[in-house]
Amino acid sequence: MFATLDKYFMGWNPEEDALRFAADLVNDPNMPHDTGEVAERYGWAPRRINPALAHLVARKLIVDYKVTASEYVAIRVVKTDETRRFVKSRS
Repeated sequence: MFATLDKYFMGWNPEEDALRFAADLVNDPNMPHDTGEVAERYGWAPRRINPALAHLVARKLIVDYKVTASEYVAIRVVKTDETRRFVKSRS
């Protein structure tokens, strides 16, 4: 739900955030895979990064590692060929 509504009510767009995240996974060899490190790198709270992650997860654009007690949708993410295709199709 947040991934759909945030662009109307918050100061960010989860679809754009998801593309930024995916592009960095594909293009930046130093991009962390730990979600907490990514959030720190971008200066995003869980409330912002989670909708972007949900966008990528729902479309099977990343491999996600989940745990029950986490503030993040996934604690670790890994790029796939689908991630690369997603980024390429939007550049």
